[in-house]
Amino acid sequence: MATVLDNNPGMAEALAKQIVTEGVSFIATCAANPEKRLAPSPVVDEGWHAAILHTKLYSELCTRLGGFVHHFPERPNNPHGFRPDVIEYTLDTMRATGYEPDVELWAGPSETTVTVGGRRGTPRCPAAAGRSTLAGARRTAGATGSSRFGEHRRRGRGHDSQ
Repeated sequence: MATVLDNNPGMAEALAKQIVTEGVSFIATCAANPEKRLAPSPVVDEGWHAAILHTKLYSELCTRLGGFVHHFPERPNNPHGFRPDVIEYTLDTMRATGYEPDVELWAGPSETTVTVGGRRGTPRCPAAAGRSTLAGARRTAGATGSSRFGEHRRRGRGHDSQ
């Protein structure tokens, strides 16, 4: 959480915790669905990056979740970088895997976005409204789901998602 706060001066601690929680839920979904191509929103990607930067902890987390989730960042200024259809697929997969996404953290970039870690975030991001409550991802009953770009790959399955 400290990494998200350091990258986003002035962000409420509760929001940073939501972002990290949602990032971990996304990582868990990717680990549970290695055959699918999933992508985070720009805001959730901030939580994923915070986890990745702590390599030992990230590796241990992925091991506990069932497999290493690799990150293949999009190229800067990629016109196809944010795909609402892929985000919906990711959200559906998260739900099918047993997570209830915090949809406010999954909106796409727009003209009225907030900045998250130097990237464009979402106009519906709780930071924009000064929200300080924790919604976070809530674990529900599990199944399996779907995937995307942005992107994740799980080691050891021989699957190349690009």
